[in-house]
Amino acid sequence: DHAEIVVVFLLCKFFDELGVEITKHVKVLILTGHTASKIRAAVEAAPDYDAQALPITVVDDFEAAVLAAHACLRSGIGRLTVHTASRNNGILQTAVPEAMVEPDLYESCFATPTDTDRYQAVAIGPGLGQDISTANALAEQLNLCTSPVLLDADALNILAEHKEWMQAIPKQSVLTPHPKELDRLTGASHNAAERLQKARDLAISLQCHIVLKGAFTAVITPEGHCAFNPTGNPGMATGGSGDVLAGILLALLAQGYTPEQTCRLGAYVHGMAGDIAARKKGETAMAASDIIRCLPEAWQALQS
Repeated sequence: DHAEIVVVFLLCKFFDELGVEITKHVKVLILTGHTASKIRAAVEAAPDYDAQALPITVVDDFEAAVLAAHACLRSGIGRLTVHTASRNNGILQTAVPEAMVEPDLYESCFATPTDTDRYQAVAIGPGLGQDISTANALAEQLNLCTSPVLLDADALNILAEHKEWMQAIPKQSVLTPHPKELDRLTGASHNAAERLQKARDLAISLQCHIVLKGAFTAVITPEGHCAFNPTGNPGMATGGSGDVLAGILLALLAQGYTPEQTCRLGAYVHGMAGDIAARKKGETAMAASDIIRCLPEAWQALQS
């Protein structure tokens, strides 16, 4: 185990413990009259819209979409649209009234690729399911996307079953596997060092960014550079925590952060919100929704 840690540290570096490297990436609201235009760089790319994001999601696990949407809305997004199975329309409009809902043509799953040209960022995965119609729609959606996308959860599990489709992932995209999801993509690993090396190889091969979630989340660039995130605690090892991270990352991508900045800042603030929640609730009693509730305090601390 000790030798394994040595290897990991040779490959990786920590984010600045004091947050200096992180805070220089934090953008602020630009006030214009009586409105706040959230991140002008993104608005300039599409003048008719505030920064917009589209999570493609949900079969029966609509809770994952709700968590991702709330986290996205608490991380600076201007406008959020959720593409979901049509039967979830009412649930999402009630649970997340700030988000717009784009119902799929199919009642029970994502089976219809959608036009993503008007969005600054797209995430696919939380609660997606692995129906054969969904898998085929994912393959078609990836071929339609010309900008980087965020792939999480079942989107990664589908790709693990159809590894030839991974070459269609747009370069500079962000993949957010936990260790088991990475093992499905790359094959089982005997230890953490081997898994990290496989993650680096995959990032280089796909020219994508990988956020390998864990006790010290690793952010890996397309060049194979790797950094560990110092924030977070064991209380965050709870269902839905990854969906919260996906929502944060989606919001940052939509606001014009580079994929690398998105991964570093997103992982940092996700863990920071988790640390605030742990102080308030205790690690044992923490739930993913507690992380979302603490996001405003985390963002304020970074921006002060």
